[in-house]
Amino acid sequence: MTHDHDSSALSEACAAPAVRTPMLGRRRVLQAAAWSVPAVTVASAAPAFATSGEALQALSFTSGAFWRPLSAEANSFGEGFYWSLVPETTIMWITALTNNGASALSNVQLALSVPLGTAAKRDFMVLDAGGTTTVPALNALTNRSASGVGITVPQLPANSTTTLTVAIAAPSDLSRGTAAAWPLTVTPPAAGTTTSVPITTYTAFRNSVG
Repeated sequence: MTHDHDSSALSEACAAPAVRTPMLGRRRVLQAAAWSVPAVTVASAAPAFATSGEALQALSFTSGAFWRPLSAEANSFGEGFYWSLVPETTIMWITALTNNGASALSNVQLALSVPLGTAAKRDFMVLDAGGTTTVPALNALTNRSASGVGITVPQLPANSTTTLTVAIAAPSDLSRGTAAAWPLTVTPPAAGTTTSVPITTYTAFRNSVG
């Protein structure tokens, strides 16, 4: 699958009308996004599925990732159809940011160290941010830098959890299904806190948050 095809698939999906998918288990894992591929929502207190940042002043977080599910992993025919719109080589990255403070946090930055790869498959896209503004903007197809995927949340509301759902084109030298882990640095605090984000199967991800 070529880079152009992956880019086209992501772009076309953004133009599709929003739809709503069923709930999975007792957690809202899938919900409608700005395109017809489901966004993923996780509770912030789900350390079993991902890494869990300890309280960073007012900020805590969890983060995980999974390979775009195959049809056999879908919970329903409709869900399988939605996922079929996403290239098989896509990695879905989910991060829940919780502002435990009484005031908004400014310029929260996430830096995920994705290997550059040997070819030009370096796109990523923020699919959903719970109504919060991000840089790059929602549904903007972006070419990641040599250092990886960088996302800024200009304002993280007080006493709330914001979940970011991001689609990442897997590096060309990373085979589908590989159980890798990528370093994630979240700032603030000023020095940032780095943790490791595991890449699992969709089934493993669902089980861990369900």
